[in-house]
Amino acid sequence: LRSLKHLNISNNKFREFPELLCQMTHLVELDISFNMISELPESIATMESLEKLIMVGNRVSRFPVGASQLSKLRVLDCRRNTITDVAMVEMLPELEVLLVNNNSVHALDLSSGPHVKEIDVSHNDITHITLAPGPVGQIPHNLTSLNISHAKLSSLDDLALGHLTSLQNLNLDYNSFRLIPESLGELTRLVS
Repeated sequence: LRSLKHLNISNNKFREFPELLCQMTHLVELDISFNMISELPESIATMESLEKLIMVGNRVSRFPVGASQLSKLRVLDCRRNTITDVAMVEMLPELEVLLVNNNSVHALDLSSGPHVKEIDVSHNDITHITLAPGPVGQIPHNLTSLNISHAKLSSLDDLALGHLTSLQNLNLDYNSFRLIPESLGELTRLVS
């Protein structure tokens, strides 16, 4: 089945990521949701054609180094796992949508790949957010939707928020803010 492009093996009882999937190098979309998979193999790097990976409701706690080789990945839906860090995948060159809600992320670096438009990290224990500024005179971040609701934030970095000039949707509900930064007023494209 090396020519197979779409595969859905969700809602089974896989405890391990089936290694033979890594031999299916033409897979464009893979759904492994609602299994009992606890880790992704390093050999996931061979899945060069993968554009959409859905792995909702497993037990994955980290991304292997090989995940950084998924250069065509556009959508990563890893909701309801035990992931603690998304740095390995958020810089992927084609990534557009990153859904990481209901995991174990504590810190978030919003410095992401050039095409990331949507990040949802709601329902995590996030206490710290950072953002590396881009080159002077260039809009560094294309992020249009950011959901950090139901986290443990008490403050937002004024400088980081001010660089998210393309932001249209921002959800900060259910946090413990003491102060909202003035740069929030500079986000002129906000709709909600």
